[in-house]
Amino acid sequence: MSLKKMSVILCTSVALLAACGTKEEPAETKTTATSQISSDAKKAIEESKKRGQAKAEKNKKENQSSREPATSETGRDTTEDVTTEQSVTELPSTEIPVTPAPATEAPTTEALTTEAITTESVSTENPADNVTSADQLQQIMFGDYTEAEKRQAYNAAVANGIIPPGHMDGGTTMQAYQSSINVQQGLE
Repeated sequence: MSLKKMSVILCTSVALLAACGTKEEPAETKTTATSQISSDAKKAIEESKKRGQAKAEKNKKENQSSREPATSETGRDTTEDVTTEQSVTELPSTEIPVTPAPATEAPTTEALTTEAITTESVSTENPADNVTSADQLQQIMFGDYTEAEKRQAYNAAVANGIIPPGHMDGGTTMQAYQSSINVQQGLE
């Protein structure tokens, strides 16, 4: 088809559409359509109001039955006003929810390790019973042990020759320990 024929067809169709679109409807038809719409809208509004009032009355009855009347200092009953709100229906959102892309981690490989098997037996006895080093005695003396446990550890350390006996016959275990340290260092 040539360009001339297409432009003629296009102009003719535009003129035809323009002529169809400007045709006026009778006034009677327009008013009945709008009156039908408005009457339908009015009915819907009235039904909505009725439902809202019914809910308000129901809520008011529930509130009155569930609360006791409060009395003021003058002895009169006081009541609270109940307000009702009609629910508003929101249009669905056209937003597309955005979800973050999951992060990918590079796979890792772990080397298996083996622990050496020890032949030590776990001792359930009191560590103060068998003191074998000066460090162990020091941990007991300054640790969270009772006075009896500290005394027992001190006596075991003296018996095992870890520290020399101190010059304190009486007093606390800590004083006896300090005296033994002084003897060991040559201060006493």
